[in-house]
Amino acid sequence: MNASDKKGERSIRWLSEKIGMLEARLQQALEDNSGQIDPDEVEQKLKALKEESMRNLLKLIQMSRVETVQLVEVRFEGNHQLIVKEIIKDTEEQLLYLDTLFDTLDTHITEVIKTYTMNSNHQSSQAKTYLDLIIYRLRLTCQLKPERVFSVVEGMVRKSKSDAAVFPIEECLRVCQEHKQVEASFLLNKKLGRYFEAVN
Repeated sequence: MNASDKKGERSIRWLSEKIGMLEARLQQALEDNSGQIDPDEVEQKLKALKEESMRNLLKLIQMSRVETVQLVEVRFEGNHQLIVKEIIKDTEEQLLYLDTLFDTLDTHITEVIKTYTMNSNHQSSQAKTYLDLIIYRLRLTCQLKPERVFSVVEGMVRKSKSDAAVFPIEECLRVCQEHKQVEASFLLNKKLGRYFEAVN
């Protein structure tokens, strides 16, 4: 890692800390009835900083994908779907962001999905978002990096065995079949217990 990369990471961490400080100050202003802190002023500063961050998100991603993914997770309520589908227009950049997201937050995402599948009332919107992003990532991988599809699917199947997390196997199978990913389709059919389809 070069000095420029470290500087980019530090800058994004600073931004995250600044947003966190403003969020804490806003909470304090709302709880404090003395009038020493104007909650409207703090809220405006927080909103302006978040809006500026979103406008410059592509620059932040270029500085450090990992730090940007963590920033979005912590300070923007994990709204990765908005980032991928509305801010990042280039599909290759979307795939890079999603790869970073799933590499960086793998354990967290697996836990959220596992909790959701065991108790569908818990964090359902977050789990559904992750499940949608898993399918979208697989679709982009099929289109842009077909040689990587099998390893992505294999990792998903392995996690669903070891962590009891339920991944969208049926939807992933449809995506693999649409894109003629025979080996990945075989693996998913086998996971579903469809041995005859797996062989054909």
